Amino acid sequence: MRRTQTRLASWSCLIVLATGCNKSEPSATDAQGSAAAQGPTREQAEASGKNVGKLAMATLNYESPHKAYPLRSLKTKDGKPGLSWRVALLPFLGEEALYEQFKLDEPWDSPNNKPLVAKMPSVYKSPVSKAGAGFTNYLAVATPQSVLAEDQPVMIKHITDGTSQTALLLEVNDDRAVPWTKPADFTPDSAQPLTGLGGLHPKGAFIVGTASGDVYLVKSSMDPKTFTAMCTRNGDEIIGWDAVRVQADAPAQSAIPPERK
Repeated sequence: MRRTQTRLASWSCLIVLATGCNKSEPSATDAQGSAAAQGPTREQAEASGKNVGKLAMATLNYESPHKAYPLRSLKTKDGKPGLSWRVALLPFLGEEALYEQFKLDEPWDSPNNKPLVAKMPSVYKSPVSKAGAGFTNYLAVATPQSVLAEDQPVMIKHITDGTSQTALLLEVNDDRAVPWTKPADFTPDSAQPLTGLGGLHPKGAFIVGTASGDVYLVKSSMDPKTFTAMCTRNGDEIIGWDAVRVQADAPAQSAIPPERK
């Protein structure tokens, strides 16, 4: 059964807090914003959240017949990463005709596949991004404990932290955007795991899509340990999303209860 409903947790409220604007009036970014002097409109930010939600739900619709989430890459004939999971999701995004144009066992930049970068579906384009044509800011978490794995597909039963507790997709800064067909994703820096996030929205906010299809607007000022915890599927952590959501003048707090750190 195809799932289509995305849960954008208190999304309209969060978008207002993050943009500091009404539907037609952009705001100035704070010091953490790196994209431009003016922030995105509420409509742009909300549309980006909906894109992430659609992609998260597409992974669930992929999981339904395959009984596992997609791998981060489709492999070439010699077993190397060739095309991104973003290509594998095309049939679950209503893009079957585009999917059929790819040679799935060739690299993303092969003579056949590279021209298809220009045909990026709109769902992969963040409305708040200034990245070039064919580049996407929607990257999967890429760690040994992430939901989208490199070699062995992850089943729902392997996400022991719970699908609603586990980050699947992130909206990254423009300098981290990649060609949408390229098998490249977000691997947190070991020393500063939040580097590369929070530069598109005011208040240092960025969008997270979970393995359950939930979408959150969260702050990049969260405890790095909290972010590391939400990027693992089996670390035995509980994420308190209320503690990391963007809120008006709310003090930073840890999202992991002391007994679970």
